[in-house]
Amino acid sequence: MGHLILFRAGKKSTPASLEEIVGVALLRRAVTVYASLRQLVEQSLADPARALARAQFEIWLNYRALAYGSLRTISLDTPTVPEERSTRAEYFFLSSERRGLLSRALILHPASPYRPGGQPALDAVERELAEEVVRLRSTFPASWSWFGDTPSDSIAVKAAVLADREWFAHMWPDGSVQSIRALAHAFDYQWEYDFIYDAFSALVHARGVRYDVEFDGAFCNVRHPHDDSWLRTVAHNATFWQFLILMTAAKWQVPEMVLQLQTLHLRFRAALQSLEPDELPPGLG
Repeated sequence: MGHLILFRAGKKSTPASLEEIVGVALLRRAVTVYASLRQLVEQSLADPARALARAQFEIWLNYRALAYGSLRTISLDTPTVPEERSTRAEYFFLSSERRGLLSRALILHPASPYRPGGQPALDAVERELAEEVVRLRSTFPASWSWFGDTPSDSIAVKAAVLADREWFAHMWPDGSVQSIRALAHAFDYQWEYDFIYDAFSALVHARGVRYDVEFDGAFCNVRHPHDDSWLRTVAHNATFWQFLILMTAAKWQVPEMVLQLQTLHLRFRAALQSLEPDELPPGLG
């Protein structure tokens, strides 16, 4: 269904707006992550799949923020408005483009081990950086000002972009949402972030030992690389998050597919519910 939404979105004959491009790009990322995650789960590689499930949860949080803004509660009937998406997509896009400026600034930085060789090459990259700063500043004046203006020299750009706030922070003017954790809590995903996301993050950050070994009295047992303790947790949550992404993508890009997704959900609802863990996986900590 994800591939089909991508295909149908790409078949539109009208010029794509920035918010449509951002929506399709994130949907493509979600489809790619889920396809990879599915391969790992089918091979009983639930542990490495946790890293992709973590990424998928972040994609959903960002995708939801783009589609619905700061709404704490959403449902199937919650509208996603193009004009509102357009503003949010601008912040999302500019955040990424500013990181592109940072890459150039790091290459040009006096301490860079890969500074362009020769003055002509150095001048070309410096000119490219300056032109990009001018282009982004003039194309997205409001969001550029919110992130913060900067001169076009490499040292100033590096300092400015490293200090950038998360793109979604602009939707909470009181400054209450400045991180992925705060975003998850703002959307009422406290349990998902504080427990499941944290457990999935342990693999990414190489944190702790209890996911890899278990203690039995005076003995320490090494878990098998194909340990399936987390398989149901990963499969259930990843599939649920992917469905939320696809339903939102259909409302955003191809509204006629909403009914197909509802039919799909009814068809597999019992199977998905059967994956829901009835006890906590071992290896916490």
